[in-house]
Amino acid sequence: MLNFKSILIVTLFLFPLFAQAQTSYERALVIIDMLQYFPAAHHQEINKKIEEQIALAKSHSDLIIFVKYTQDADSSINKNLYGLTSDYQNHTMIVGKNSNSGGEEIFQTLDENGITVNKFILVGVNTCLCVKDTATTLAKIIGERKLEGTNITIPSNACHCHSRGNHNGCTACNVPKGIDSILLGGGQHSACNRNLITLSKMFPSIIKILQQ
Repeated sequence: MLNFKSILIVTLFLFPLFAQAQTSYERALVIIDMLQYFPAAHHQEINKKIEEQIALAKSHSDLIIFVKYTQDADSSINKNLYGLTSDYQNHTMIVGKNSNSGGEEIFQTLDENGITVNKFILVGVNTCLCVKDTATTLAKIIGERKLEGTNITIPSNACHCHSRGNHNGCTACNVPKGIDSILLGGGQHSACNRNLITLSKMFPSIIKILQQ
């Protein structure tokens, strides 16, 4: 029969093991659909801004999450961007999704790995589809779980759209056919920018849009 002293010793021994099972990050950089075959993912200025975000995340020891659309055969991540994390693999993960939003998959992966995040920074493509929908889902889950202090930031100059096609196209912007890009700031269509502003008004305490 265990006495109080024995229980105390066992507790002190096991506590560090339980503590190690939970990893907490102040920030997570979420890079959405920067895939080889997405036209919008090859915009030079956007890639430069995301490279800067990756460097900043590494300097702060943040978590880096690459979210990729897996419904198509060729869904490889932009090699240049992913290559920047080759020396940072212990704090980098890939999350697959099969719809515009990857919010549920992100939280599921974090939960499975015992990871908590206080701030999500969303970058990537396409602004008015996958970025917006992922932000919406994340915000809803944050609200449902009552995660006080957890929020989302979207640097608008590190997101981009493309006007043609289906998933490759900015269909929500109703851009006239034949116009490849109507840029606002770092690659936004004006309607995408309005979508982000509307989104921040829907979740004022959770989502912040950085107009840079």
